[in-house]
Amino acid sequence: MKNRILGLLGLSAVIAGIQQLFALQLWSCGLIWLTGILFLPWIFRWLERGRRAKEEYYEMTTYMEQLLCSYRRLGKLSPALEDCISLFSADSPMGQALRQAKHMLKTGEGVVDGELVRGALACIGGSYASRRLLLLHEFLERAEKVGGESEEALDILLHDLQMWKKRTTLYQKKKQFIRAECGVALLLAGGLCGLSRLLFPLHPGERLIQSLVYQITTMVFVIALFVVEAMMICKLTGTWLDTREISGKKERRQLKREYAIVQRKGAGIRRSLAKRICQLEVEREFPYWLLSVTLYLQQESVFLAISRSLEHLQGIFRTEVKRLRRCIYETPSGLSPFTEFFHALELPEVQTGMKLLYSVNYSGYQEAGGQIRFLVEQNNLVMDKCESRRFENQAAGLGMLKQIPMALASIKVVVDMILFLAITMNDSGML
Repeated sequence: MKNRILGLLGLSAVIAGIQQLFALQLWSCGLIWLTGILFLPWIFRWLERGRRAKEEYYEMTTYMEQLLCSYRRLGKLSPALEDCISLFSADSPMGQALRQAKHMLKTGEGVVDGELVRGALACIGGSYASRRLLLLHEFLERAEKVGGESEEALDILLHDLQMWKKRTTLYQKKKQFIRAECGVALLLAGGLCGLSRLLFPLHPGERLIQSLVYQITTMVFVIALFVVEAMMICKLTGTWLDTREISGKKERRQLKREYAIVQRKGAGIRRSLAKRICQLEVEREFPYWLLSVTLYLQQESVFLAISRSLEHLQGIFRTEVKRLRRCIYETPSGLSPFTEFFHALELPEVQTGMKLLYSVNYSGYQEAGGQIRFLVEQNNLVMDKCESRRFENQAAGLGMLKQIPMALASIKVVVDMILFLAITMNDSGML
């Protein structure tokens, strides 16, 4: 309630300043004020969403780091969760989820189908839509069941987490910089339009201000600036987590049709567009898939690791991985199943990763460890490149918003000049 009252007072103060700057009449200010009142609940909601998104990110990354380190040291899930619990207060969302998971591990209450570890970890993962968190929980569930050495896999996950944190932090700083730039652009645009009217001579200038056209265009201009600011707040307050884009059946069918066009021989604009659409999908999914396969390779063969990775795949990626599994089953030592993986899309990173995966499949037990480590290093580079490029594209899209205020200001100044010329020509009898 306090924030809402302060928001109303701040809005009233801003509109009072706008009234003085543009010499608006009361009815114009009233409409602007009503528009601001309509926007305020949404702005408060978006700001709260941004605050919660930041808290979720720091809660989840702190939890993942501690869980990885504690599990590597202790080798058991229950004491590792105890270490994590000590980092969060009992009333925080993560603290509540951890205590619920601990209670389930001890009592088995609420467990379905006897999957004790899965149920406990689901208490935590259900509140945080993160692909890395899901992958970590799946690995820990498997490690609790079959045991064995897990230090190297935990190191892989920890290194990937650190790289992702670095990329995310840089991206969020860039978003805040864009927000500041947009705020400055809004102030400059408003100031430019407000002060430009002072350049007109006194008598025509007064008639310009009192005209209905000026009042309406100024009101529309100010409301448009409010809309731009609201759009910027909305765009900058999304989740910080590495969420997965879940496609509906319609989108998956459309993507399959696009991939079918790509697989046909020939050239053309339609095939080029379909190819680019499929490339974007595969570029986004491939590093995550290869990371999951690499983790499974710590305890499984390549064939079994690929089979286990199918659980959370969808669309054309699931279809292509199933084809890969079938071809490996038919020709266990062949190279073609790996080189034909999304071959039509001509993605160098994918081809390199699949050749390294073939090397792991073909190598003996003594050489497999070195091959897997090299595979991890290459996949980290691909992951870094793909996510950095995605962040840069999103930042570029947000950066376009800061150009809108000056464009609106230019239009407003031109309209005022045309109106001033019309008034001057009418006074001189030319109209």
